[in-house]
Amino acid sequence: MSTAPAVQRRPLPAGQQRPRLRVVPPRRVRPAKTPFVLLVLGLLAVGLIALLSLNTALARDSFTRQQLETRSQELAEREQALRQELARLQSPAVLAQRAAEFGMVPGGNPAFLDTRDGSVLGEPTKATAPPTPPAVQPPAGTPTSPAAPAVLQPATRPQGGATR
Repeated sequence: MSTAPAVQRRPLPAGQQRPRLRVVPPRRVRPAKTPFVLLVLGLLAVGLIALLSLNTALARDSFTRQQLETRSQELAEREQALRQELARLQSPAVLAQRAAEFGMVPGGNPAFLDTRDGSVLGEPTKATAPPTPPAVQPPAGTPTSPAAPAVLQPATRPQGGATR
């Protein structure tokens, strides 16, 4: 055990009292405000920049989405128009008219060949062109103009092609 050195007290002059000692609270040390303010301002600036970039990206994507939806609608309308045109072109009346333009005529009664014995089933008939309508003659006394419409001629058969 070690002993602490003894503290010696000095005698005070007469009439004086010893001052009373008391515990002084520790001195408060305030941290500097500047780094904290800079940190808060930096976080605020980063947040605002991030929010602005996010808002810009969303607006750009919104315009892109709107353009794509418009394009999709246009393509859907075009597809519908093409389907209607295809249905019109596949109608029997249009097919008959186009076949006549190529010189094709409706077939007669079909005949079938039996490959087992080579017999013919049914009576085949030759396909003939339907009669052409007579040309319309202008009434007597009506002058004919050179710009009068020409009378339609029956379609000619394509050269070297097979008919159906």
